[in-house]
Amino acid sequence: MRGVLINPYIKTIEECIVKKNDINSVYRAMTWLGHKVEIVQVGLVLPQGDNLLVDEEAALKPGRPVWKLNGVAFVGCGLFLGSDNDGATWCSAKIPLVDLQVYTSWTTIVSTGNIDRERMPHEVD
Repeated sequence: MRGVLINPYIKTIEECIVKKNDINSVYRAMTWLGHKVEIVQVGLVLPQGDNLLVDEEAALKPGRPVWKLNGVAFVGCGLFLGSDNDGATWCSAKIPLVDLQVYTSWTTIVSTGNIDRERMPHEVD
């Protein structure tokens, strides 16, 4: 199925193929060099049903780049996949690549591995 990968390590946004019903395929798509992804969470749901999957533990790992989508900060790679009507299973993403290219911005901030409970990653200036 069609996914759209946001890779802040090399500052690219591109389509990728993820195997349906294969969570390891999702992890492989989001892993970059030594920055392994082992647990994902939904960081954002778009009105048409696309889900932004993010590394659940990225902010706890030092050296992960921070990027923004429409002003909201995320840490590590992000992967857009679609979801069915009840949100139980993933399918191909509907979002056009050009939309993500317009609304994504890169920062020079990286995670330290220490969570600041007073200021979470989505509150980065």
